[in-house]
Amino acid sequence: VLGFGFLHHLTNWKKAVHELTRVLKPDGHLIIEEPNGAAAEFFRKYVGFAIPIEGQFSWKELQAEFSNYNMKLLDEKKLFLNCFKSMIFKKESLN
Repeated sequence: VLGFGFLHHLTNWKKAVHELTRVLKPDGHLIIEEPNGAAAEFFRKYVGFAIPIEGQFSWKELQAEFSNYNMKLLDEKKLFLNCFKSMIFKKESLN
């Protein structure tokens, strides 16, 4: 599954994480790019819109939510201004 910059637009991003992990088969991969809560000021100031407060999360919060559903972080890269990151997760098998 590939997701590009959508979780932060949702008022219930944790529900979306659950759905993303639900549709992945065991050993499936998720590639995601998201800004963290620190990007809210950047978007407000330079792009002209605000990230909903409910859609703001730290990297630690996002990774913890994925780990709640047996998702292992394989790699991560900071992309821009230390507030945009790409991550690759793998859904661990429950053997």
